[in-house]
Amino acid sequence: MGFPLAYFTMKPITQLIIPSLVMGLFANLSTAQAAIISYDMQGQIATGEPSLIGESYSGSFSFDDVSGEVESITFNLLGSTFTEVDADIMPTVEFFDGDFLGLDYTVTVGDIDFPLASFALISGFFAVEDALFDYTPRTGNAGIGSITYSLSPVASIPEPSVTMSLFFLGLFGIITHKNKHP
Repeated sequence: MGFPLAYFTMKPITQLIIPSLVMGLFANLSTAQAAIISYDMQGQIATGEPSLIGESYSGSFSFDDVSGEVESITFNLLGSTFTEVDADIMPTVEFFDGDFLGLDYTVTVGDIDFPLASFALISGFFAVEDALFDYTPRTGNAGIGSITYSLSPVASIPEPSVTMSLFFLGLFGIITHKNKHP
């Protein structure tokens, strides 16, 4: 399939823009597009140290759905906020047969005034409903709590090829407009 005769009578810059535009729009249709996935989480201490039972916690995290790498974590617990920087080891997002199981995130708390020595978010083994919060207080009984996750809506980010194609489309419009109206 060739280009029509009118194509060869166009100015050289136009001859470059049209193929670039077409290639840019259709080149990445078959490639996987990475997205940042975000979840909100919340729960409540259910067992263990009596003075902590009923205390709630909440937060959010995001991860790259292709690499699985955790991008950020914010976890609010007993008046303090913890992030991915506080983790003992790299936090991980767990899946089983493509189903989300939860976040594995462990923190040993260095602040001796904080009532917990350590805590962990533990993903479910076969289902997200099995995920839990585990803690060890500085004094008293260790315990667990519930953790529930909800998917956060995320705005999509256009692929670079689409952005470049739109740029060239605009440039093509400017050039053809100038050629028609000198």
